[in-house]
Amino acid sequence: MTDVTRNAGLLVSFYDGHEAERILRNMLQTVQDLMADPLDQIDLNIETASNIGLDLIGERLGFARPPITDTGIRTFGFAPNSAPFGHGPWATSARGEAANLPLGPMADVNYRRMLKARGIFIRGNANRANVELALTRAFGSGNVRVTNEVQLTKAQSVALVGLANVSGELRGITAAGHRYVINPFTGAYNRVSGDLPSRVYSSLAFSEGDLFAVSGNQYYLVDWDANTLGAAVTATPLDASANVSGPVGIGSAQYMATPTSLYRIDTDVGGATTLIGAFAPATDIRALASDGGTLYAADAGGAIRTVNVTDASTTLYHRVGTTAINALAYVQGAFYAPRAASLAIVDSDIKGNEPAFSAEFGHSNAFFRESFALHRSRLVPHPAGVGFKLRHHRI
Repeated sequence: MTDVTRNAGLLVSFYDGHEAERILRNMLQTVQDLMADPLDQIDLNIETASNIGLDLIGERLGFARPPITDTGIRTFGFAPNSAPFGHGPWATSARGEAANLPLGPMADVNYRRMLKARGIFIRGNANRANVELALTRAFGSGNVRVTNEVQLTKAQSVALVGLANVSGELRGITAAGHRYVINPFTGAYNRVSGDLPSRVYSSLAFSEGDLFAVSGNQYYLVDWDANTLGAAVTATPLDASANVSGPVGIGSAQYMATPTSLYRIDTDVGGATTLIGAFAPATDIRALASDGGTLYAADAGGAIRTVNVTDASTTLYHRVGTTAINALAYVQGAFYAPRAASLAIVDSDIKGNEPAFSAEFGHSNAFFRESFALHRSRLVPHPAGVGFKLRHHRI
């Protein structure tokens, strides 16, 4: 326990009994009552500290509690779900001007996780082991994966025909409309209560802020939370009405595919399609995906191919086996490819790029994920001379 009143004993004997001694003792007692005693009550154990206690630990570790932008505020704009004019503030990229939250719900819990990672960062060497240790301290061992393998495969017993990346969450459906959320670390398919309305589905795609399901030559806007479909829109003309994939966006264009041909489609005004061409040399295309700039297709031979959107020609990108890839999704530098009884994960960020590895973490709190990613350079060590990709998932 801190006792600053003992400092009165340092006063030279000349002042014994003097008015100056009385004033000094009163001042020291005031400091003791208003500062020393309250500080002694602050918990500085990182496992149990809260509020100012955690802030003091953060100060010693050189990492103050970071605010993050409140993404729950509806700002005026033109993207999906934005507020109309007069109903929301202007959006801004200036962090100091934006509405901020202190790490969102459970702020102390999340800040404590960041400080544990920070402790590894400042005390450990910048190697792969400490990258994994820092992330594990922050997110738990079941929510972290560090790999330098090009491909991971997880055995499954569910045959997905559609897979979509919805803001970092992997969602899938079977041909019968059974809904799943995929854990990107364990590869487990977790079934969601309630099925999509009875159809024979062949694709699930997230494009321009909307989730679509395809059945035959018709596609539907999906309300995942309500488990409902919008009105059917017929994509026409198509040269087949089975195993249709898409719609997937590249820039401002939307694409759909039959097993043999690629089409451009305008999802805003109806299902009118424009034939681009027959896939070559690929055959039996089962799925489409996009990284924002390149269109990819998966086929019945277990291969992922890049697609030239001007003539539908394809080039082999990666082969994951001989079993048909029935769906394909791209998530921050990795492809997820469900096959008949397994999930293949192809890390495109490190494919053919040695020495390199990727690290992934997942959490349900979007504020925490985004804040950790924003401050990654102070929380996760980066080995010198090694390519390193850090991504995060919603779980």
